[in-house]
Amino acid sequence: MVKILKLTTGEDIVSAVAENEKAGFYTLKNPFRLVATQQGLGLVPLCPLAKSEDFEINSIHVVWEAEPEDEIKNAYAESTGSIVVPTPSLIV
Repeated sequence: MVKILKLTTGEDIVSAVAENEKAGFYTLKNPFRLVATQQGLGLVPLCPLAKSEDFEINSIHVVWEAEPEDEIKNAYAESTGSIVVPTPSLIV
C-alpha cells in the first residue's frame, strides 16, 4: 500500500510500505521524498546512490502516516514504472 510518512527529520516520504518481520520497523519499497518545485510538488528518490530499492526504517522516526491523494499516488506509480489507473470521467 502506498503511504505518505512524515519523518522526525521533517521529510515527507511517499512509498509502498510493506510489513516487516521486525517489530517496530517499516519496509519502504522505492521511497521518494516530496519536494516543492516551481510547478508544484515533485518526487525525488530518497537515496539515489543506493543499489537497493528497499529500505528499512525504525518506526520511532515516523511522526505520522496517511494515504496520499490520487494525484500523488499516480505520480508515484509513474515514477516507479507501475500501472497508472486513469480517473473515471464522463464522456460527452
